[in-house]
Amino acid sequence: MPDGDSQAEAFAVIRKALQDTHKVALGKIAFGGREHLVGISAPLEAKDDDVAGRGMMAYTLRYAEEIRDPAEYFGEIKKTTVEADQLSLAKELIQRKSAKFAPDKFHDEYEAALKAMVEAKVNHVPIDKDEPAPRSGKVVNLMDALRKSIKSGSDDSDQESTRKAPKKSSEKAPESTKRLSLVKPSSKPARARKSA
Repeated sequence: MPDGDSQAEAFAVIRKALQDTHKVALGKIAFGGREHLVGISAPLEAKDDDVAGRGMMAYTLRYAEEIRDPAEYFGEIKKTTVEADQLSLAKELIQRKSAKFAPDKFHDEYEAALKAMVEAKVNHVPIDKDEPAPRSGKVVNLMDALRKSIKSGSDDSDQESTRKAPKKSSEKAPESTKRLSLVKPSSKPARARKSA
């Protein structure tokens, strides 16, 4: 946001220019003991009448050396053809599940569970343990799973049924299994933050 009323006009001009040109401004900011790259954008649909749309958003970005080569992860994915009927069912399911993004519906469940566990330990109350979901040993047909999801109007729980399980329980996972993170772990040790 602008630093006072004297900068409001220049701020509004830059915000409007970014909206009209569909561009994101790049800059740098220092926090947490290091310099970060940021992308600054203005909401495309925002109007001056809308109080929430008068500002701009800054998103922290990663430097190129922090990002892993996608081929390192995706090179092992087998090339396949997409069948038209499968694609049509998947699109229909996505269309039915589509809704406007509502950030207030999402909460940090891990943090809530951690707080509940700490409170339970402090109050000497037994901690409830979740039972692990049973794993299916059979291979699920994608078309059947998509049809079932569309028919039942199911929610996120059906996403589990679309994943392929190993054909035999004795099959070993490949040794070359990689982590999901596409961000390289920092090679530099964390530095203590200096007080200003």
